[in-house]
Formats: sequence, C-alpha cells, structure tokens
Amino acid sequence: MSVLCPSCQAEQPDPPGRFCEACGVALPRLAASNTAQEKARAAEPLQVRCPECGMPAMARKCRACGARVSWPDDVTPPDEDPRGGWARRR
Repeated sequence: MSVLCPSCQAEQPDPPGRFCEACGVALPRLAASNTAQEKARAAEPLQVRCPECGMPAMARKCRACGARVSWPDDVTPPDEDPRGGWARRR
C-alpha cells in the first residue's frame, strides 16, 4: 500500500515514516484496523484544495492566489497546527 504526502504528493516507502522524505511534512498516521480496506481508507491523505486555483491548501488562505479556503470543522490546517501536521480536533 502506498502513501502519498499530503503536501507534495510524493509516494512514500512502505511502511511510511513519520515525515515525507521529499519535503519533510508530517505524514498522517495509519490507524490500527483489522481489514486492508480500513487501512487503505485511513492512509488516504486529507486533500483540501483552493476553490479558485485548485492548488493544495495548507492554510485558510491560499498561498498561490490568496483566496479563502474552507476546511472541515474537525480539521486544523497544517500552518495553524503547532505540531506541524494535519490535526483532527477531538
């Protein structure tokens, strides 16, 4: 199973480390599960894209065009997370 970096889309080795080997962004952790399907779903990186230009978003304001980017209520954008990764609020 391959894991893609949520920032640069680089494919990571199996098993993936904690950080992307290409750009250094923290990678999402695989959830412990019993089925391969659940593991594959858990490994899918969150893809939030700018509604104006389509670039991957790392904050509430697009770095490429400056448009406002909407995020799911339970997710903190990476640029606002003190841990430096994709953080789901609990």
